[in-house]
Amino acid sequence: MPIVSAETFAQTSFDYIVVGGGTAGLVVAARLSEDPGVIVGIIEAGEYLPDREDINVPGYFGRTIGSDIDWKFETVPQPGLNGRKILMSRGKVLGGTSAVRFSDTKSSLLYADAWEKLGMSGWNWHEILRYMCKAETTIAPSAEIQEKYSARFNPECHGSSGPLISSYPNYVNDKHTEFLAAVRATGLKENLDPDNGHNVGAWTFGGSIDPRTATRSYAATAYWAPNADRTNLLLVTSAHALKVTFAPSTSAGQNNELCVAQGVQFTAHRDGAILRATAKRAIILSAGAIQTPQLLERSGIGNPAILREYDIECVVDLPGVGENLQDHIYIPMSYEVTADCDTWDDTRDPSKHAELWAHLQQKGKYSHMHSAVAMAGLPILAGSLQRLEEHLASATRKANGSVEDYAKQHALLAVYLGEPGQAQAEIIQAPGFASFASQTEIGKRYHSHINIFLRPFSRGHVHIASSDPHAAPSIDPRYFSHPLDFDLFMDMVRYSRRLMRTDPIAGYFVRHVDPGSDLCDAELEEHVRQQAATLWHPVGTAAMLPREENVVVDQRLRVYGTANLHVVDASVIPIIPACHPQQTIYAIGEKVRDNARIAEHRLNAAALGGRFD
Repeated sequence: MPIVSAETFAQTSFDYIVVGGGTAGLVVAARLSEDPGVIVGIIEAGEYLPDREDINVPGYFGRTIGSDIDWKFETVPQPGLNGRKILMSRGKVLGGTSAVRFSDTKSSLLYADAWEKLGMSGWNWHEILRYMCKAETTIAPSAEIQEKYSARFNPECHGSSGPLISSYPNYVNDKHTEFLAAVRATGLKENLDPDNGHNVGAWTFGGSIDPRTATRSYAATAYWAPNADRTNLLLVTSAHALKVTFAPSTSAGQNNELCVAQGVQFTAHRDGAILRATAKRAIILSAGAIQTPQLLERSGIGNPAILREYDIECVVDLPGVGENLQDHIYIPMSYEVTADCDTWDDTRDPSKHAELWAHLQQKGKYSHMHSAVAMAGLPILAGSLQRLEEHLASATRKANGSVEDYAKQHALLAVYLGEPGQAQAEIIQAPGFASFASQTEIGKRYHSHINIFLRPFSRGHVHIASSDPHAAPSIDPRYFSHPLDFDLFMDMVRYSRRLMRTDPIAGYFVRHVDPGSDLCDAELEEHVRQQAATLWHPVGTAAMLPREENVVVDQRLRVYGTANLHVVDASVIPIIPACHPQQTIYAIGEKVRDNARIAEHRLNAAALGGRFD
């Protein structure tokens, strides 16, 4: 079915409405519409842009950030980052953030199992891996790549018939193996099979890239484009969802009644008219960890005190909405390297850019992104037994803010902290300049480390901040609010600098550029507070845990207190994975659809069929 007008969409009687055509939303919509007996609608605020180069070309990663297809949200000032507001980039385009993010990696075994340990039966590594594999078709690396670049392929950990195309790099920079060797020299082992749930070590990683065309594979190419001609799958674009509407009934919590979601109010961007679409079976929110809690609160689901502030009637009292915000914070660090290094710096020369562009679909720099990575546990990062023991002791102490609200999560984090097989940081080798704080010099060449802190103790929140339904929410990740996070982050930074002085990397290292060489500890810490930023992996704001944990959805992703309102996106993840979460989000979409038992009769107040249970 072609993309339809807002008026046609509003006049259609749907079985299911999915709010948000992003990473998880398109998975759920595509899978639901496999049943020809149901009609599925998708409401998406962005447009479908299948020919846009800054989405499609892997080597153009990052160019969409802050662009016209970015919501360009900002956090509130962050005390832990010198009071700076931080850009919270989110994709405003069909495919959502999967269209604008960088790469994907599978989670660690223990971290996926942590969800089940926290009370969510059926949400464990085995299940998550199964649905990651269902989502993907992985193109095995060539024999040369496998043997030369530590990129062994285990078919048991990858899919072979899913819609998303994943592959290993065609282009590998000329110091890739030296980086991996230096990482091993610091004490980390080579990891030939990081997708088996044990992701610590030095390895070559792939990404969601179709090597046959050297283009990004993402939710829109994988789940929308192949199914766009289905007559029972309708999409409206440039439409902004305002709130979910409910059947007139007693509010949840009174006489144990469940609220029944009936429709979605939305505006068509071209004229701002408010329209309403209805669904007989279920409504699925897939607007992401920033906007899903905003939609829930606009719909009357959340903390009654927040809702009263904006004259919103409380339909379901769920104070956990918008809480438990977790995110990966990172810092790029750049180093000058010797002139013989083959780096991305060539792409700044227009004539060389044209030459490189001509090789896009072979093994050129634009055909892939990063490829060499180190995933390190605290015993390696700390650098000494004394430092390690200090961190382990700190992890058990009470800290600032709302730490007590997340006692069970923090207890698990403390257990994982001392285990060498549990990654606390990811260091990606980027063969080019990636610094925020300084500029390149003509004729110089650079390597950078993208240093990512994977297991934060800090927790923040996101809530509505205006009576205007189009206004951005208030986003407060509270970066470094737990003091242990900053200490662990600094260990990662020092490890990155130590790594660049380790053979064989030391053979092409020239000097520290950003941050510079001669910095005392206080100056280095100040640099971090001034330059660290988010990697845009927010999760947890509609968390899936037992209701007594002050959360939002049950293990079937149904909003507590409702009969048929579901959340399927990164906001349901209760504790952030120690990896890039994109594949986990695809898996959530696949799993929730497989677990759905489609009702034979329409939903009504007496017979609540059609639930995702």
